[in-house]
Amino acid sequence: MAFQELIKNFDRLRDYMRDFFIYGYKTRADYPGKSIRTYDNERRRIESYLGDYMCFRVQDGGRGKQVWLSMESGLLDRNPLYQTYRCKSFTDNDIVLHFFLLEIMSGTPPPQKEGWTAGELADKLSEQYGLCFDVQTVRGKLREYTASEKGLCFFTAERHGKSLCYRLNSEQEGLSRLLEKYHGNQELEDFLAFFSETAPFGVVGSYLMEREGFSNSHIRFKHHFLSHTLDDNILLTAIEVIATGELIEITNFGRRQKQKGTVPQPVVCTGVPITILVSAQTGRRYLVLYGDKRKNFHSFRLDYIQSIKRLGACPPELEKIRQQGEESINAAWGSAITWRPKRERFSMELFIDEKREKYILHRLLREGRGGTVEQVGINRFRYCIYVSDSNELMEWVKTFTGRIFKAEGDNSQVVRRFYSDMERMAKIYGGEDG
Repeated sequence: MAFQELIKNFDRLRDYMRDFFIYGYKTRADYPGKSIRTYDNERRRIESYLGDYMCFRVQDGGRGKQVWLSMESGLLDRNPLYQTYRCKSFTDNDIVLHFFLLEIMSGTPPPQKEGWTAGELADKLSEQYGLCFDVQTVRGKLREYTASEKGLCFFTAERHGKSLCYRLNSEQEGLSRLLEKYHGNQELEDFLAFFSETAPFGVVGSYLMEREGFSNSHIRFKHHFLSHTLDDNILLTAIEVIATGELIEITNFGRRQKQKGTVPQPVVCTGVPITILVSAQTGRRYLVLYGDKRKNFHSFRLDYIQSIKRLGACPPELEKIRQQGEESINAAWGSAITWRPKRERFSMELFIDEKREKYILHRLLREGRGGTVEQVGINRFRYCIYVSDSNELMEWVKTFTGRIFKAEGDNSQVVRRFYSDMERMAKIYGGEDG
C-alpha cells in the first residue's frame, strides 16, 4: 500500500508528534500498542511536515533508532507544528463543493431573504458550473460547514417553515472586510504575529498571516510552549461544553505504566466541566471536571485527553456544582482541586535583605498567589496564605531554603514533614556537625 501524507484522523498523529517532541528518547520498540507499519507511516508523515526539525540517533545495544524533534524557540519566526493542521485528507467532491459553495454564497444573492436551501444550491451548481450533485451530498457538506464542533462554521442555518436555509456566516464576511481594510498595515501584521504564537488557537493567526502574505520579523520568545497547539482541538470542545453547560465523558491516557512494555490503559470519567486552568510556570493546561461517580473535582491535563464526548444537558444542581468549583479553584494552590469548606493556614518567616535583595521580596509578592507579605522585623518578613491543601505549596516553599526562620500552619503533618526534610538535608549536605 502506497504511503499517504494526508490523514483523516488527527488524534493518532498528535500522539506521535507529542512523543517525538517531548519524549524524544523513544524508539520504535517503545510503542508496544502500535504495529511496525503504523509507526513507520506516522514517522514518515511527521518527517514530511517537519523534516528540517527531525533528528535521529542509533541507540547502542541494538535498541533501534531514536527519533525526536529539535526546535530552538528563540530562532523560530512561527510555530512549525501548525503545518500539521494542513494535512487533512479530502475527496474530489470535498474540494469542488468547498470552493463553489463559498463562491455562490458570497457572490450571488439568495432567492429569498432567509437564504439558500440544499435543493436550491444543488440547482445552482448545475446551472452555473454544470455539476450534477445529489441533494443529500450537498446537504451533508452544508451540515459539515455549519457544525461548530468541527470548528468550520462557514455557514449559519435557520429553519423557516419546513425548509432549512443556509447563509454565509456574517463573521466570515466581517473578517474578510477587516483584512481588506488593513491590508499592508504593520500594526495588524505585528498583532497577528504575536497572537499566533501566544494565544490559544494561534493556528488561526498563522493561517491569516499566510493568507495576507505577512511575516514575523520582530517577535521572538525565550520560553515558548510550542507543543500546546496539538491540544487545541480538545481545548475548543472543552470551552464549548463549559459555555453550554453540558455533561461530558472524557477518555484520558496517562503516561504512567504499571509494567515496562505494556500499553497505557485509558481512564473514562463522566462529569460536569467547570473551567480551564493554565500553569504560569509550565504552560500546561488542565480541564477541571466534577466527576459524577466520586462526587469530587478532578484536573485532567489536556495533552493526556484523547477525546471528549458530549452527553447532553447537565443535572439541575449544575449552578451549585459550579459555585463549589469556583470556590475550590480560588482556594487551590496548584491544579489539584479539592472541595473543602475550611481552608488551611500556612505561614513562614524569611530573611530578606531589604537593601540588597529586593528582587527576592518582589518574587515573593509575584509568585505568592494571593498570599499576604508583611514585615515583622529588620530584614524579616512573614508570608501567609489560606489554601485548601497546604501540602501542594511545599515544593515552592522549599525554593526559599536557607532563608526560612520558621514555618507553621493548621496542617501539622505538613509542617512536621517540612522540618524533617530540612533535618535530613542538613545531615546529607552539612555533615555530622551540620
